[in-house]
Amino acid sequence: MERENAELRDRLDPPRAATTGRRWRAVVSALLIVLGAVLAPVATVGAWAHGLLTDTDRFVGVFAPLADDPAVQRFVTAEAVGIIEREVDLPALTAALIDGIEDLGAPGTAVSAARALETPINLGLSGLVRSTVESVVASEAFSTGWREVLTLSHSQLNQTLRGEPGAALAIAPDGSLGLQLGPVIGTVQEALVAQGLGIAASIPAVDVVLPIAEDVSLTGAQAGYGAATVIGPWLPWIALALLAAGVIVARRRRRALMGAAIGLAIAMGVLLVGFAIAAQVVPAVTPLPADAATAILSAILSPLSQTSAAVFTVAVLLVIVGWGTGPAPLPTRLRAMTSAGADRLRTIGDRYGVGTGAFGAWIERFQRVIRIAVAAGAGAIVLLARPLTPGLVVGTLIGAVVALILLDLLRRPAR
Repeated sequence: MERENAELRDRLDPPRAATTGRRWRAVVSALLIVLGAVLAPVATVGAWAHGLLTDTDRFVGVFAPLADDPAVQRFVTAEAVGIIEREVDLPALTAALIDGIEDLGAPGTAVSAARALETPINLGLSGLVRSTVESVVASEAFSTGWREVLTLSHSQLNQTLRGEPGAALAIAPDGSLGLQLGPVIGTVQEALVAQGLGIAASIPAVDVVLPIAEDVSLTGAQAGYGAATVIGPWLPWIALALLAAGVIVARRRRRALMGAAIGLAIAMGVLLVGFAIAAQVVPAVTPLPADAATAILSAILSPLSQTSAAVFTVAVLLVIVGWGTGPAPLPTRLRAMTSAGADRLRTIGDRYGVGTGAFGAWIERFQRVIRIAVAAGAGAIVLLARPLTPGLVVGTLIGAVVALILLDLLRRPAR
């Protein structure tokens, strides 16, 4: 009786060592989940940056469409025309032409008429330059050339972060970011000369950097560039490993899974909010026209936002799945209704001679393995598919749910 009483007391009041062990498991699990959730946004940005640096197709896919964006075309046209007019003094050329006519001994009336037309001639030349630049920038040839240049000069982004000369983007010592217009002006100059505007040949090589973002401390980005290129592709796996370890260590793994999913959803939500704020603030602080700055920023942030939204969707779905498989009254009732409905359909099928027979018995025998395979396949699609989008995540979940429903209908439980 004393031994039995001691056993009962142990059951009601667990030993201190067991209680301490449970507490430490809970602490370690929570710490791992928090670290994984905090690292998730950094991993998302780091993996995207690494892919942009190493994948030429991705780099071109992000920046090539900017050549066809009307806002960017207007910006490039305005800047190119401004540089051409600054480097080629059209009024001085017109005045020199009229002076040459006068030096040739032309009648005074002719010289007076030419001087009266000096302003219209200048305006006509300016209009010709602008219209030519607009047609060149809006042409398919310019878009194709832009794509080819991006493909051939994929190393430009690396050169920017390394601070090398000749990069398309330049980082100043104060951390501001600028766009070099030299290559663009060179392309426009060749097109103008080809179209018969000979004065464009006098445009010298320009080294103009347009400030895009000031006081953004990109020197810090340069400092961490080397580390980012090395650990960037591993960061998502590290974050996933921390979250998975936190779930495995926990005693109540379903709750830990829901906690990890909630933490991941919060982290991705904060990242999405940050992108939304940047989309509103950055165009307002850059010297670029607001529509052009918005187009450039959208091209950069759109892939990141899609990936973050997809991960956020995964986290929310994991919370829903964790709740749906839990012991709460509502999900328990729903699972019972689903099982009863499947059993009723199997009974009706048997009544009319439509059954799965030995195949259904085989599915019943290996249903757990099949369920695990379906879940693993859905997880592999979400982890490995690129680009990851919310539509892909939701479609994968729907496909997995349909597969599990078919599995429940096809299996043949022993009566």
